[in-house]
Amino acid sequence: FRNDVEHGCPTDCGTCDDHEQHTCLPIVEVTDHCNLECPICIVDNHDSKHMEPATFAKIVDGLVEAEGACESLALSGGEPTSHPQILELLRIATSRSEIGRVVLITNGIRLGKDRELARAIKDMGVYVGLQLDGFTADVHLKIRGKDLVKEKTAALAILAELDIPTQLIFVATKGVNDHQIGQVVELFLSAPHFLSLNFQPVAYTGHGGGNFGHDPNDRLTIPGVIKRIDEQTNGKVKYQDFFPLPCSHPQC
Repeated sequence: FRNDVEHGCPTDCGTCDDHEQHTCLPIVEVTDHCNLECPICIVDNHDSKHMEPATFAKIVDGLVEAEGACESLALSGGEPTSHPQILELLRIATSRSEIGRVVLITNGIRLGKDRELARAIKDMGVYVGLQLDGFTADVHLKIRGKDLVKEKTAALAILAELDIPTQLIFVATKGVNDHQIGQVVELFLSAPHFLSLNFQPVAYTGHGGGNFGHDPNDRLTIPGVIKRIDEQTNGKVKYQDFFPLPCSHPQC
């Protein structure tokens, strides 16, 4: 809940006016259906529901009411492209002038083979967050349970062809794909339609992640990701280029 400043920090904890906090990246899970069974997936309620468009519209209205203006709104899942009304949901989101950009977070499987969907995304001005955890069959098998080299290649090709603004999302996993971190950085730097690259160290929790084999005392964290970026790009992107976000509380 949003709180007014009354007694001062840290008594008035929450998204208070004193710290001007806000929802910087709202993510709406529009479905828990998916076309993959990822070994690392944290979700524990597969294939139970698709969000109704009216429910989604109500969420968007509430977000705009709370924020006034919102820089970004992401649609996720499950796999959001498995929602039978995904284009209707995207139209609802893009119809609000208060929302700066609408992002579809996807594994790219449908996107790479459904040109009509890709064209509609382009025409609506929707951005794409593409899950891309590696470049070889062994990496995909370990993280996503399936060789996705062809599917990822097809998705990357249609995104480039239609010049769809794209964020790459890399779930970094020690001993599985951390040797390909530099490769995804090089891909990110290779074309102007790639707007950002997001590294998410794997979460060892939930349905799949909680059973994924790892040493809890030897995990890959953000500093480890940054170190590998430096090493694997031969210093093109250096460790010293990174800074912590300035919006956190100074005691955090």
